[in-house]
Amino acid sequence: MGCKRCKNSVLIFFNSHNYCPDFLHSSYFKINLIFFISFLYLRKMNHPIRNSLLCFVFMLTFALSMTAQNLPYEYRISEDGHRLTIGGNPSTEFYDESIIRSIDLDFGPNWNFDDLNDFNDLLGKLSFEGQVYDSVGVRIKGFSSNFSNQTEKKSLNIIIDYGIDKQNIWGYETLNLNSGYEDPSSMREVLYNHIGRNYTPGLKGNFVDLSINGENWGPYLNIQQLNGDYIREWFLSNNGTRWRCWYPDGIPVDGPIGQDPFAFLFGAGGASINFLGTDTTEYAKYYTLKRTTKENPWQDIIKAAEPLCTLPIGELEEGVKDVLDVDRALWFVAHENVWADDDSYVYKGGMDYYLYYEIESDRIIPLEYDGNSCMQLGEAQTWSIFMNETDEKFPLMSRLLKVPSLRQRYLAHIRTIRDLYMDEEYLTGLIDEFADKLRPRIENDPRRLFSLAEFEDGIEDLKSFVILRKAYLSSLPELNVLDLEIEALKHSVDGVDWNSPQHMQEANITVDVINGPVEVVNLYYSDGLVGSFDKITMFDDGMHGDGAADDGTFGANIPGQSYGTIVRYYVEAIKDDPTNTASFFPRGAEHDVYFYEVQISQAVVSGDMVINEFMASNDTAIADEVGEFDDWVELRNNSLVDIVDFDGWHLTDTLANPTKWSFPAGTSLSPQSYLTIWLDEDQSQGEFHANFKLDADGEEIYLINADGNIVDQVIFETQTTDLSYSRIPNG
Repeated sequence: MGCKRCKNSVLIFFNSHNYCPDFLHSSYFKINLIFFISFLYLRKMNHPIRNSLLCFVFMLTFALSMTAQNLPYEYRISEDGHRLTIGGNPSTEFYDESIIRSIDLDFGPNWNFDDLNDFNDLLGKLSFEGQVYDSVGVRIKGFSSNFSNQTEKKSLNIIIDYGIDKQNIWGYETLNLNSGYEDPSSMREVLYNHIGRNYTPGLKGNFVDLSINGENWGPYLNIQQLNGDYIREWFLSNNGTRWRCWYPDGIPVDGPIGQDPFAFLFGAGGASINFLGTDTTEYAKYYTLKRTTKENPWQDIIKAAEPLCTLPIGELEEGVKDVLDVDRALWFVAHENVWADDDSYVYKGGMDYYLYYEIESDRIIPLEYDGNSCMQLGEAQTWSIFMNETDEKFPLMSRLLKVPSLRQRYLAHIRTIRDLYMDEEYLTGLIDEFADKLRPRIENDPRRLFSLAEFEDGIEDLKSFVILRKAYLSSLPELNVLDLEIEALKHSVDGVDWNSPQHMQEANITVDVINGPVEVVNLYYSDGLVGSFDKITMFDDGMHGDGAADDGTFGANIPGQSYGTIVRYYVEAIKDDPTNTASFFPRGAEHDVYFYEVQISQAVVSGDMVINEFMASNDTAIADEVGEFDDWVELRNNSLVDIVDFDGWHLTDTLANPTKWSFPAGTSLSPQSYLTIWLDEDQSQGEFHANFKLDADGEEIYLINADGNIVDQVIFETQTTDLSYSRIPNG
């Protein structure tokens, strides 16, 4: 019998409930399983090339596993290795949209529906796919779906690890089952997130059948919780800060938004990234802090809000890009506007959206949260794409869209959503697919909120909205324009296409723009997996690696970067027309870009600095300055006269991350002297404590200089405890 989750029959004995353990579903495990099987096969070969093949398989597997380990789930690298895309992955496994799974709740024989409320968690058992999860916490969630909905079909929040630490369903510790109140189609939020996840961070969603104490409660929308699990799927870590943006404490007695009761109810001007002054307590009135690793996280909102709301328009684009992810903010508001989400930032201000402070880029990013009130027929189908652009309470609209270049970027994003994701045939088919699964369940739901006839009308309303909204968007002068056609974007080094540069070597970027007239072509590049982009002009003058002058091919050079740097890049072409229409390639920039990695020289340079000795298994041999027995490495300067300056040097255990540990500024080593670095992952113990450890079963150590060259390297096998591995005699 195979795993019910992945249908895999391998290693099913791990679990008596017919599930593989979670690690078997990871990319890292699958890649290494391929290596293991290949190794077993190749080691039996009696052929001269056997060892070469084994080496090739190992190196390929290592490279793939590093990718699988280091990139979040929503990061995708193209098959040719040139393009990096964030988003667009399907909802799979627990949130597989093609499968309606069953969830059973059991609160015991004395259960009463009135025991459920939104203030207390009711303990119960949850059964899913043959496995029982004990001591889960369940409460009613939502405002209108609770207080305005007088039926028993309430939206539920289920905390799987409420009573048992780290208990989860396929990696998820919190579930949200939404009743679909005010949504006769019973699918809006799943559909809205399905579309948006192609171009902006969004929640996974599908449908489940729910029963409580053996009674049918009908189908529910199963929407992912915006928590650490979600953050790790979209971002490099969960080390940042996240806030829910709304009014957590009711109506304040004073504030910057006057006496507008609508604003008081929904938080516009308070929780919409407005600058409320430098007193951090003012922000706590409007934002609910969900998680942080910082002592004073509120400063990061102020750091973004102040320039966003106060800088002169002419300085705004450059002045805010390093504190606010402007491009993601524009995709965010474009998504809400195109699909007419009235529970949104663009309509209600600080209502039902999140902010995330990304610690790696030091920037604030808005995140979509509530999508159950979108795509309604009526006024919404002709919503202005510049909703609230004149209202200062909405600075992502009223401020950013006053900058001509950002306004054109926003319009380009709306055209991309319309052209690529508002496909009538595809969305009609998807709506029908969802409807076919839901129809018999709604018909048999004793607690359904809408009749079957209302459900059918709701389905047709959704389809009509897609058609009418797209027609309206296409009729607008700002959107009814012909984009410049951009293609053949690539990088090259020394005239070789897709060749990656070495340390501090420039890369030449070229692109074709073939249906002018062209005002200017800009190249955007960023020196990291995250962070803001710098802009340089591209030329079609025959002098920038662009071929012949005036041939439609534009070129520019990205400045040299340090070894190991990931460089992302994309192109913007500005049309020579009255509004300077902007087009981007790839169209999904900045979440869809081209990239390369600056290579480290594989040649070991000769010199006086060497790895003299190390210990990878230290139980009692040598203690550090705090009395701990950790891994260590000793360096020696063999020179008789020269002092070695370590500025810009690095120590690492993998060439996949050549800059893993940097020598402290000002470090030097006199002739015939030694330097010990403790490899203990505890940099709080001193400046010569590195951020990695050694594997006593075998690993690598590399010493890399400021030019990106390997000065010395050691590749070792299994080590003996308390026995060092050293050069004899010293040096």
